[in-house]
Amino acid sequence: MKKALQGTLIAVGAAVLLSACSTPDHGAIMAMKPSTAFARALKLEYANLVEEEAAEVDWGNANLFATKAIAAGNNQQVLPEVLANHDRLPADSLPDLEAGRYWLTSALRDGARLRAPYDAGKAQAMFDCWVEEQEENHQPADIALCRHAFEMAMESVDKTLYAPKPMAKAAPAPKKAAPAPKAKPKKKAMPAPIPGPFVVYFDFDSSKIVGDAEKVIVRAVRAAQTRTSGPIVLRAHADKAGKNRYNAILSGKRAKAVIAALADWGISSDRVSVMSVGEEEPAISTKDGERESLNRRVVITLK
Repeated sequence: MKKALQGTLIAVGAAVLLSACSTPDHGAIMAMKPSTAFARALKLEYANLVEEEAAEVDWGNANLFATKAIAAGNNQQVLPEVLANHDRLPADSLPDLEAGRYWLTSALRDGARLRAPYDAGKAQAMFDCWVEEQEENHQPADIALCRHAFEMAMESVDKTLYAPKPMAKAAPAPKKAAPAPKAKPKKKAMPAPIPGPFVVYFDFDSSKIVGDAEKVIVRAVRAAQTRTSGPIVLRAHADKAGKNRYNAILSGKRAKAVIAALADWGISSDRVSVMSVGEEEPAISTKDGERESLNRRVVITLK
């Protein structure tokens, strides 16, 4: 991923989110709050790529994806990579990449940003990942992983955009009434299982939603949107470090942070009820005053 992603970005003041050693400030990126679901999905997916590149100590590529994440976080238009800007792509990879880009851009033109924002954001970030890995062309497993993630996300986009509408059946011709057969008792269909619960974890003495916690929020939002009217119950917790009263207040702040995060993704607070239990009901039993990361949590349950 050595080539800059310059051809696809509107210029942004991204330098403020890069540290003095030219490495991305991942926490600052995650704290950005773009106004649309598509921009939030783009920001999150590019931020995930930043983490992956940083873990490989590839700071140049981490900064490239950070620039895209920051642009999305600033509500600026971010387009899929333009293949003409990547002159080191192997010739035999171009037909598949061109077909993939056409697939993606066609869906975006057909309204994927509004109608399938999460999957469209995932697809765009994974397409860019595919392009960059293919240009490097020395990690076949990474190329295949990015391409597979792109294709899976696009299949989900297509299901949303182009699912065939059921055709109305013509009324059958009237027939001579026949004796009604004796009705057999119908077996009750088993209800579909409710997804979740989803557990959002917090840092010590914090109510900020960062890192993996935002990914949990996205999964909860997707599940909640399949149950458009069902209630959502939050149960907020703290560990036993600190006084009982302080922990009760802290768990309440964590619940409010989750409500705000759900609202950012379009989930109405009217659907949400909260129970703040402080340091009671720990997931892991500890002594009083002891820190435990698994106890600092908000549990999201769909009803």
